[in-house]
Amino acid sequence: MHSRTRRQHRAVRPDARIAVDDDCVHVWQLPLEATDAELSRHRDVLSEAEIARATRFHRDIERHRYTIAHGLLRDVLNRYCAIPPAQLEFATDRGGKPLLSSAGCPPLSFNLSHSGGRMLLAIADGCPIGVDIEASDRRIDPLKLARRYFFGGEVEDIEAAPDDERHTRFFQYWVAKEATVKAAGLGLGYPLDALRVHFSAKRDVAQVESLQPERLANDWMVRMVPCDPGWHAAVVRRGLQWNWRPMPRPL
Repeated sequence: MHSRTRRQHRAVRPDARIAVDDDCVHVWQLPLEATDAELSRHRDVLSEAEIARATRFHRDIERHRYTIAHGLLRDVLNRYCAIPPAQLEFATDRGGKPLLSSAGCPPLSFNLSHSGGRMLLAIADGCPIGVDIEASDRRIDPLKLARRYFFGGEVEDIEAAPDDERHTRFFQYWVAKEATVKAAGLGLGYPLDALRVHFSAKRDVAQVESLQPERLANDWMVRMVPCDPGWHAAVVRRGLQWNWRPMPRPL
């Protein structure tokens, strides 16, 4: 049976809390690696529901990565809320998007994505946000997938890229769209060809054009998050006047 009695998990001091400005999104990019002792510590702070979810993964590495990601989520939120990680409570909105529901927390919003051995976590002041991180898979056919899921102009953009850049360009669109759908709380069933992504010349920023404005507004902005080779990531928030801040890896 799951127990949290083995260790005391204390909150940071209220005067040591991290504050997030209202025009900024904090982005944590963390590896999903842990020693046996660290894995046990992460497991200790999870809820019964999270433990049950972890056990449904068939492979050890998937169970461990889920456990680490959600343990780190609680560790990071502790730095903003000054509530012990094991005591943080969560709910979901109508689209299934997780929300922080602990009493006494400052207004905070968050969004988590993990792929392979890495996670991306965004924290904001309560406004809707979304993130997505993906590991590039060189075995996929970017044109085939783009033609299935993307808007015509986006497919043409990928087709026009040199052969060695098509994977990168495909994943830029993919993470931008996935992060937008998550930010808006639309759920995994929302069609990716119902929104068009317009990248800037530097491809570090993009604006979203919704083809279903009754479900998705047109004021979402995407900012690409630099990653190591083989990874692609994006963070999304409504409005134009905001930026993001990379947070240090050590916890």
